[in-house]
Amino acid sequence: MKKTGILLLSFFVLLFCGCAEKEPPAPNLDFTASVLINYDDSMSSPKVCTGQITSTSQGMQTLRLQSDDALDNLRYKWDEKLTISYGELSLETPVDYLPSFSFAQAIYNVLFDLPRNGVFKGFADECALFSGTTQSGEYEVKTDKEGTIQQISVKELNLTVDFTYEL
Repeated sequence: MKKTGILLLSFFVLLFCGCAEKEPPAPNLDFTASVLINYDDSMSSPKVCTGQITSTSQGMQTLRLQSDDALDNLRYKWDEKLTISYGELSLETPVDYLPSFSFAQAIYNVLFDLPRNGVFKGFADECALFSGTTQSGEYEVKTDKEGTIQQISVKELNLTVDFTYEL
C-alpha cells in the first residue's frame, strides 16, 4: 500500500512539474539589429521604413533610419538626453521630447520599460511573450528561446517592429 501511494505521489509530482510552463530567459537588451518598422498613425498612409537599432541594458539606444526618402540617415540617440541628428544638424533635448505617439519614442519607451515592468505572458509559436504599458500604449514583445527580441508591437499606434540579426 505504501509503495502504491509513493508511486502515485511521484507520478503526480512529475505530471505537474512537467506541465508547468517554464520561465523564459529575460529579454536581451544588449544588441544591434536591423529593423523593419510598420507604422500606421491613421493621419496619413501607412509607413514602412528600415533601419538599425543598438540597445544596451543600461537604457542607451540608437535608432538610425534607412529610407529612400527624406528620412534617410535620420538618427535618434537616447542616453542621458535625446540627440536627434540629420546630416550636419543635431539637436539635444530631454529624453521625453518626442510625443509618445512617435514611432521612435514608442520603440524607446518599450525597450526602456521592458526590463523594469514587462510581464511574461506565456509562449506562442516558440516565442516568449512579454507585455506592459507605457505612455505610448500597451505593448507586446516576442523573444526567441534565448531571450533575443524578435518583434515589438504597440496596438494603439498600429506599430510593429520586426528585428533581424547578423550571424
